[in-house]
Amino acid sequence: IGTGWYGKSDLLRLMQVANIEVTALCDPDQHQLAEAAALLAQRAPLHKAPKQYADYRKLLADNKLDIVLIGSPDHWHALQAID
Repeated sequence: IGTGWYGKSDLLRLMQVANIEVTALCDPDQHQLAEAAALLAQRAPLHKAPKQYADYRKLLADNKLDIVLIGSPDHWHALQAID
């Protein structure tokens, strides 16, 4: 959740140290979201882009996730972690 500088930085670092599959990304900024999806598609083993969401609640409702990385602005962290 959150595909700006911090979100992408944390996610790319996680991909370096753990064998993970990124299934979905979320950001209300469509430009940031599309850029992050294209970047991850380049780095994914099958070059498959993750699903894209503008609303994190829809992302959480549509997917069964093992972990969620929250890289949104600080004032949104608590609400997103509770949901």
